[in-house]
Amino acid sequence: MFKVKFIFFLLYITITVIIITTTTTTRADVAVTVVVTKEARMPAWHNLLYYKKSSRILSKKSLYQSLVQDSKFFVSPEGPYSPEAEMQAFIDNAQKLYCIFPARYLYLKQRFPTLITKELDLDHCPELKEWVENIDAREVYLIYASAYANNPASMFGHTLLRFSGRNRGSRNSAEITNYSVAFLAATQNDDPFTYTYKGIAGGYLGYFSILPFYENLSLYNNAEGRDLYEFKIHLTAKEVRFLVFHLWELIHQNKGSMPYYFFTGNCASFLTKLLNAVRPEWKLGETTSTFVIPIETIKEMINKDIIHPTGYRPSVRRKINHLLSQMTPEERKIYADGLHNFQQMSQIKTPLVLDAMNEYWNFQFYKVNGNLNEQDNNLRELSLLQRATLGTAPAPRSQNTDGKTDGKVEVHLGHFPKRIGIAISSNSNSNSNSNSNSNSDSRWNFSLGLGNHHLDDPFIGYDPYSFISYLTLESDLHHLKKLGIIDIHSLSPFILSLPTASWQVALSYNHYHPNELPELNRRLQLKGGVGFSMVNNQENLLVYSLVGLTAYSTFVVPVNKKNKHHSFAYAVPRAEIGFKWSSEGGNKMGSKGIFIPCSLYIMQEIYFPFINNPIARAQTTISLNYYPRYYQQRWGRFFFEGERISYHFYDGHSRDDNYVGSARQSTAYQLSLGHIFYF
Repeated sequence: MFKVKFIFFLLYITITVIIITTTTTTRADVAVTVVVTKEARMPAWHNLLYYKKSSRILSKKSLYQSLVQDSKFFVSPEGPYSPEAEMQAFIDNAQKLYCIFPARYLYLKQRFPTLITKELDLDHCPELKEWVENIDAREVYLIYASAYANNPASMFGHTLLRFSGRNRGSRNSAEITNYSVAFLAATQNDDPFTYTYKGIAGGYLGYFSILPFYENLSLYNNAEGRDLYEFKIHLTAKEVRFLVFHLWELIHQNKGSMPYYFFTGNCASFLTKLLNAVRPEWKLGETTSTFVIPIETIKEMINKDIIHPTGYRPSVRRKINHLLSQMTPEERKIYADGLHNFQQMSQIKTPLVLDAMNEYWNFQFYKVNGNLNEQDNNLRELSLLQRATLGTAPAPRSQNTDGKTDGKVEVHLGHFPKRIGIAISSNSNSNSNSNSNSNSDSRWNFSLGLGNHHLDDPFIGYDPYSFISYLTLESDLHHLKKLGIIDIHSLSPFILSLPTASWQVALSYNHYHPNELPELNRRLQLKGGVGFSMVNNQENLLVYSLVGLTAYSTFVVPVNKKNKHHSFAYAVPRAEIGFKWSSEGGNKMGSKGIFIPCSLYIMQEIYFPFINNPIARAQTTISLNYYPRYYQQRWGRFFFEGERISYHFYDGHSRDDNYVGSARQSTAYQLSLGHIFYF
């Protein structure tokens, strides 16, 4: 009997232990699951895997969708749309994954030290170790390349990162041999129209590319003639290492492809996402507009004290302009004659002239990807040799030995891309066919522009030769006056040794007041032109001239009920002459004496009668702008205001057989005073 009781007692103890153990384990698993679920909802984890809230429910389990298109970027099959499933799958297989996803491994090890105990040892990851050692990243810099109007994807500038490692040789040689990272579109050599359409509609995939910095320098700074601005990013050594690990996850085996959009998913937006993965508390991109422009992200990072300016590399074209501006007329003649003449070049002993020649041949070399013909290559080598014989004799120019222009970097002081304006105008209109000789009135006018840089905006912080604006609106209290779709002016100065054409293209819908131009009061307008531009040595005076065609599709709503509604399309020859003076002086500051931030813009536009076109018209625009608070605050996110006084003169002549009395002449004057806000 005793034996039976003892057996039952042992059985009871065994069952109790099993129940307690199972319950404890289950509770522990539940606790871990709860913690994982909570951590998977954190923004830091979402940043690492580029999750965004989905606009539609893709799964009953999650409302998220990763921007990354490649399944190799995820561990779980549900990873593209489930942050919880991806985190749990990674934790379950962490020991096998740290060579593939080292940044994720470090992130989760910090949060789950009891679940992930093994230290990240690069000796067990030879391929990753070699990659990290080659990059040799100690510091990170943000590089901004100014606008390049000849490429639709670069009209608003471009941003990339540059790593800085151990110094090898001079400072300049060390910088250009470091690695750089950029987010690029994987294009397929499409024609410009297809390229633009796909870029706007998201027809391309984007990817992070890592290259030696000298390759990007030769493309942007030399071949495309773009100024480069440099800003140091405030990251610790540990954060720089984490960034390099995360780039490995994106770049190795091309796992990190994501949709590319010109306006919303471009180089600037994805670089901010990349930095958010390293420092989620920065929350970059939350205060910028839907259309992401590189200069906006730079201003945001300046405002949050994430970066500070450290350097500036002028383009080859700007260097040549600078050198030519310091030459005497005799030296400029020697420069022009000696460029393509072996005998004359061999006799030049002036450092300034030889430096300009070397910059010229540097531009030509990169323009053809290093494939100069034999004669040009010999001329390039001779100019280099001639300069070398002069030793280190300094040329009289404001540059240091690293090739960087001395002075402040001011791209971050440029105006915000969007603007809103309000103005009151006094209008006077006369019409030879009207019952009354003239009409006068006053109107409130409103304007709105989503971007980016207009001809009447201040120079500072922007390329003084490129003007790009889109989605602009002008109206008064009664009707829409103008809807601007796109307006591009590329006004690079013309140099005899580097001839460059200026050009313009613009598309808009215009709705004129019936008293101004009754014969053209509603029209879709496409205009373009080519010509040349000139700039003075201080880069604060720009003069340009363009000739071209303007195509109209016009719908006429006549003022007189006796006349008919009708529409027609035609094209007319057009000439435009412009003059802009600014006290800022390009990207330079007026640091001496009394400085008044203002600008003057004058434009004369003439439309000529042509074949069946009934209209000849001339328009003069004079705009005087004063920016009273332009320098009130340099480092914060701020509004700066432009009080604008504008005088507009119109003189239109027309002939329309549908009008009684046939020929008609009209003249319109407008004087307006307004206020502009940038934001």
